[in-house]
Amino acid sequence: MNSKLPKLKWKEQKDLQEMIKAGKTCLVETETVVGLLGNLNTEQKLNEIKKSPDTKPLSLFVGNQNQIEPIWTELPPGTHELASNFWPGELTLIAGKPIKKGIRMPKINPLLELLTLTGPCVCTSANLSGDPAPKSLKDVNPELLEQVDFVIDEIAPKSSGKASTILIFDDEKNEWSELRSGSIDQATWKQTLFMQN
Repeated sequence: MNSKLPKLKWKEQKDLQEMIKAGKTCLVETETVVGLLGNLNTEQKLNEIKKSPDTKPLSLFVGNQNQIEPIWTELPPGTHELASNFWPGELTLIAGKPIKKGIRMPKINPLLELLTLTGPCVCTSANLSGDPAPKSLKDVNPELLEQVDFVIDEIAPKSSGKASTILIFDDEKNEWSELRSGSIDQATWKQTLFMQN
C-alpha cells in the first residue's frame, strides 16, 4: 500500500466526517469487498478513478432506513421486508423514478455511524473498470491507490470477498428481480417477499 496515503481509524470519526463532507475519497473494507467511497458530489470523480464511463450510475451506502425516502420518493412494494431481513448486509436494491438508484446498508457498525453523520455516500468496488474487486486493502491496484485521498486502515470483520446481491425493481411488472447474484441466494430473498403476501 502507498506509504504516503493518509491512514485513519474508525475512532477518528470527527476527522472522517469532515473529510467525507469536504469531498475527499477513501478506501474502506466492507463485509463484501473493498469499497471506494465519497459523498454524493463525488460520483463522477469515483468513476474517473475506476476509469469507468462518467455516466455509469453508482450505488449509495446509507446509515439507516430513514435515509432511503429522500433518495426514492416512492418506496416499491417489498422494500421494507427486504430491508428488514437483509440490512445491514450484502443486498443492494435498485429502484426509483425517473432515474433508478442502487442503495445498500453495509454491515460495518462504525461505517453505519459515519454514514448517519455524513448522510448517504456513493460507494463502489475499489477496482479499475474490468478488473476483479479486491478482497482486502492489500489487493487494491496501485494505480487506483494513487488516485484516492485516504484509507480507513482497519480490517472488516468476516469479509466474504463476494459482491453484494443486486435486486432491481421492474415498474412495469411491479416486482423485484435479480440483476446480479451474490451472497444472498435467490431462493432466500424470494422467500422473504413470498412471506409478505
